[in-house]
Amino acid sequence: MVSVNLIDQLARDVEPVAHRALERSIGAGLGAGAVGALGLVLALYGVQPDLGTFAHGAPLLMKWAYALTVAIVALAMALVLSRPGAAERDARWLALPIVALAALALWQLAQVPAAARADMMMGSSWDKCPWRIVALAMPVMAGLIVTARRQAPVRLRRTGAAIGLLSGATAATLYALACTESSAAFVLIWYSLGIALATGIGALVGPRLLRW
Repeated sequence: MVSVNLIDQLARDVEPVAHRALERSIGAGLGAGAVGALGLVLALYGVQPDLGTFAHGAPLLMKWAYALTVAIVALAMALVLSRPGAAERDARWLALPIVALAALALWQLAQVPAAARADMMMGSSWDKCPWRIVALAMPVMAGLIVTARRQAPVRLRRTGAAIGLLSGATAATLYALACTESSAAFVLIWYSLGIALATGIGALVGPRLLRW
């Protein structure tokens, strides 16, 4: 009888959840964080010139294709993990953009002499690129954590990792506006490292910051 009364009390005056409330909430956190990260890109690095030309525009599209594909997979994972009891998305989809970019990188490296390949992989900003992506990921991660926490996730470390992955990929997408590197090998190595570091940070702070 006590349990029945308790259930009745809990179910009393329950308001229906708005359609796609989770998607809107996560989208709001992602959007707010992305606006903050974009502001940092414009303030600290600026936008590279001549993006309308093939020499600058084609590498930008390559970076966007890679980072946005990773972001889409990460967003799907974050949405599922933020909903208690939902089946997890298969992370193996992440292999698709990585394999595609690796194939392009190998093709580009095959077109140049062996002596020039190290320069293509290292570029002129290898020591700055991953750390910039991590820094830009922080406002995105903050926005996502605030909104995801309201959804009462239960797998906190995995949710944090998915949020970190999404934050890093979003940051990489925005940083591409300022990045002048044009090699797929550079993007594969250093953009991926920045995204991986953001993922690790998300997994590290998830159990603490997502707890409800």
